[in-house]
This record gives sequence, structure tokens and C-alpha cells, in this order.
Amino acid sequence: GVRVLEFWGKGDGCLLVGSEFWVDYAVEVELRKMWVTSYPTMDDELCTTGRSGIILRYQTLRRYYYYCLEGLDRAVLYRREDDVYVPLAEEYFSIDRSKYYRLMAACKGDRIRCYLNGVKLFEVRDAAFKRGKVGVRVNTRTRIRKWQVYMSSEEVELFRRSLESYNRSLSKASERYPRPTLWRKLNLSEYGLSKRFVIGDFVEGGKQILILSDRSDPPELALVGLSGDLIWRREYPKFKRPASSWDVKIGDVDGDGLHEIAAISSGEGLVLIDGATGDLISEAEVPEVSVYAGSSHKQPAGKRVYICNLDGWSLPRDIVVFDDDVSGLWAYDENLDPLWSVIVSEPTGHHVSFWDVDDDGREEILAGYCLIDHDGSTIWQVEGSEYFEMIGGGRHADCVAIGDFSGDPETVEAALAGGNEGFLLVDGKSGKVLRRHRVGHAQCLSVGNYRPDLSGLQIWVGNRWGNFGTLNLFNWNGDRLCMFEPDNIGQGGLPVNWSGRGDELLLITSSRRAAGLYDGHGRKVVAFQSELLDALYASGAPGVFVGDVVNDRRDEMVFAANGTMYILTQDRPYPKGERIYSPRRTTERFGHPIVSLPGWAVNEV
Repeated sequence: GVRVLEFWGKGDGCLLVGSEFWVDYAVEVELRKMWVTSYPTMDDELCTTGRSGIILRYQTLRRYYYYCLEGLDRAVLYRREDDVYVPLAEEYFSIDRSKYYRLMAACKGDRIRCYLNGVKLFEVRDAAFKRGKVGVRVNTRTRIRKWQVYMSSEEVELFRRSLESYNRSLSKASERYPRPTLWRKLNLSEYGLSKRFVIGDFVEGGKQILILSDRSDPPELALVGLSGDLIWRREYPKFKRPASSWDVKIGDVDGDGLHEIAAISSGEGLVLIDGATGDLISEAEVPEVSVYAGSSHKQPAGKRVYICNLDGWSLPRDIVVFDDDVSGLWAYDENLDPLWSVIVSEPTGHHVSFWDVDDDGREEILAGYCLIDHDGSTIWQVEGSEYFEMIGGGRHADCVAIGDFSGDPETVEAALAGGNEGFLLVDGKSGKVLRRHRVGHAQCLSVGNYRPDLSGLQIWVGNRWGNFGTLNLFNWNGDRLCMFEPDNIGQGGLPVNWSGRGDELLLITSSRRAAGLYDGHGRKVVAFQSELLDALYASGAPGVFVGDVVNDRRDEMVFAANGTMYILTQDRPYPKGERIYSPRRTTERFGHPIVSLPGWAVNEV
């Protein structure tokens, strides 16, 4: 008999085949559309009508042509662009749910012809999407069989030429980047199999590795040198949860030039630790909240910790605790004595960001859709955010970043990955929305110099629920530059100063297939050796750190997998005495999202 694939529910189902370099082709499939309706999803929050059909010239999960059976009364060819479905042609007829219908669509240049059971329904011209994969996409119960793709010999040749042209341009672009080479491989299994670690300046003499062990009863931290030599190892019986579950940030709190460790274990406690010895400097109980979001009793709060500058001292030494479950912030001084607390008026997301917006030497806090002053008062709320809807349980900005993205010291920009509200660019001084793109469920941000040929910085926005893996790049004033999907698993990456020439690359590690460094055009210009990938992905994606480890201003990539650490550096030195890119980051104090600000130096090694 004939093999049949069934999508047996409501929601979204999508299968893709082929290459992004397929240009002209015909695709045919037999569909039996069994249900009439669907329901709203993270990808299409207004959807109630069932659609089952063929995807043509797929760009991303939110951009393609879509020839489908809709409801029980018509066939439609759409051009989908994010939230907008543009009907290019349609034909009404009665759909029998007990029967299979043979849909075929053929692309040739800007011409698209659509057939039903061998009869041409319509032909249109549209040049929005010039190439791409094919697929089937359904949002209601559907049976699928006899899915085939056809290409003539001329169309195969066109694909071959398109692919070869891309590979030539990719090879040329890749030539300017060093290849990754293994600088150190450390066996750290003695401290457990945790993939979480921090690299910093804890003792004099270079960088060290702080291992957040996955062992408990009691939990422990260990500090080792770059050769794997143990510097200290400490247990913390105050906590029950392993250190791998703590949120940890580092910074020079006391001004001695070395890093202290701020750590919080959710529901257990907040501590400040001497990075040179592992000894406790100070500790505090986690904050408590009372009635909030349906809770009728007090409960411990505090999931993330940050080191920031609230008092205007020469170095950041204040501690902020954040809990996205209750949209709360708690501020402490360097001794962990409480300063103030606030429950933010609009739901926050999973990260906050800091910047001295008013140039008074003290940092303000961007928490979700609100900017909080150094004293806990609210400066502004994003224009119109009180009307943002709750979709799929979320009504918050998943990730936010604030800073000088334009290069103009008179302006401050705020980037917000607003979940199903999409990507918002906001005036950091007023909260006014400058630009907005409904890119899907925007989850993560990464700000850096990804296109040095353009002014200012660029912002990668990564999607999650409903559109996993879709990445969009925007310039500092909100224009979309490009989009791509390295896989349909991840939600973004980290900026890497790999060449030292002024351009940063995006490190993707969400899957073995996608792993690599990508430029500002979405091209994988630096790949990893197969043997390394085998080791890194033997048990899921590795732990990752990006930063200057060998002290030459360029970034190393550090991976942790199965108790082993791999430190990758460039395969060629940077010319001594030449100007080298040296971006300024606050990753140690703030974590994600990373904002990489421009900076230059002279290479002295």
C-alpha cells in the first residue's frame, strides 16, 4: 500500500527538503484535509482556520510562498512575510474531507503556477522570493502522501550554478579569517561533568578558570589555571543546590584589580566570594515576596545576580538581584546590605541590562519594558507596552539590551526581544518606540560590530517558540539587513572578535550541523574540524565561553564537554605593532545579552 504521514492535531507542523539554492522546480503532494479549524500558536496568534499545503521558495519559518487548502471552501496561494499573509490568487470550491487532493505548484523565474488534481487553478508573477527549499506545512489534522519534487536537467544545472557561485563567494570570504586551532585541552573531570564555568582574573598572573561543579552535598567551586593546575577548591555547605545551578557574575568589587564572585542559589542565599581564595566575604538571605501573580503566601525570590554601579563609585561594586517570576529587583551595597527593592510595573523577561543613560556616573537598569533609576524609581515605561497582549503565557520582553549602539554619544538605544511582540528598538532616554518588526517570537539578542562597513553596531535577534532558529540582523536604527536559519534548534549566539580587523562574527553552537562562526551576511565563514565536533556534541551542546584568554586582544572560544575543556585560538598570530580591534564588554558583570562596544588598541604580543 501507499505510505501515509498524518499530522494528527492542531497547531503547526512543517517538513522541509532540498537546498536554499534550489531556484526553479515543481513540487507535488496528495493531501487529505480532515479538520476545518486550527487554533492560535506562537507563530500565528490569530489563526483559527485550518490550512494544509505546499511551501515554495522557503526563506525562514516566517517567509515563503504557501499553496494550501484553506477551511473547506478554497485553495489559496499566499506570500507570507512574517505576520502578513498576502493572497496572490485563490479559487473557491467545496472540499470533501474524505478525499485526497493532488496539489502541484511549479516555480519558473517569477512565475508560479498552481494545479489541483491536474487542472491549473491559477498562475501569478511575484519576485519577492527567488529561491529556497520546499516543504509541506499544516496546522490541522491532515494526511499526506506521494510527496515528490521535480527538476528538469536545465533546472538542476541552474541549481548547480547557484550553489557553485555561493561556494566561491563563501570561500573568498572565509580566506580572511584564521582557522581555529586547539591551544589547550584540559581534563577537568575530577571536578564533575558540569558544562558551566567562568574565566576571569582571580589571582595575579593571567586568566584562570572558575568551575561551577555539578556536585552537591555540599556544592563546590574550584579555581584552576589555564594548564589545569588547581589553585583552590572550596565547599559551600550553606547551599544544597550544586554550583552548576547558581547564577554567577564576577567583577572587581574592592578595587584591587582582581575579580570577586557574586553568586545566588535560587531560594537559598546570596554570597560574595573572594576570587583569590574562595573564602566568603559576605552573605545575605534571598529576598522574599508576598502576594504576587496568584500566590497567597510569602516565597523566596531571586534567580539572577549582577554587579553594577548604582552609587557612582569609580568601579562597579553594587549587587542587584533579579527574579523574572515576580518581576522584582533588589539592590545591595558591596557588603550585601539592602539598599532598595521594587516590583516592576510591567512583567519583565529573563535578563536585565545596565547603562548610564543620564551620564551621572551611575547605571540605570533596563528591566523588561521599564527603565529603573539607580534608586529604584521608574524613569520610563516603553510607549504602549501596557497594551501588549499575553500570548502563550508570556507578556514580557525575553531579552533586553541598552547602550550606545549608534556611535553618537548624545543618543542611547534600547533593543528589546519582546517575545511575540517581535523586535522593538526604543529610545533609551524616553522609552519611545522607534522601530518595530514582527519577526516572530523574539527571544535573544546579541549586539556587536557584525557589519563594519556600516555605521554603528548591529543587533542579531534570535527567535524561539514557533520559529526556533530564525535569526534576523538589524542595524542600530532598526533596518533589517539579513535573515537566515542555521538550524531550527537555537535562538542566537555570541559575538566573537576572531580576526582582530574590526568585524565580529556570531558563534552558533546549538547543533553539530550549525556549529561555526557566521558573518553579518549569515555565512558560515569559520567551521570546526569534524573530530572536535564529535567530542563537543557527544552528549548535547557544549558549555561555551568567548573572551581573550591568551592576551592578544582577539577572542578565544572555550568549550566544556564531558569533563574536558577545549580552548581554541587562531592558527596565525596578529602582526605585532599593528592596530587591533579590542571591543569593550561587560559580560563578566551582566552575562546575557552580550553588548560588544567598539574599541581599538595596538597589538603588543
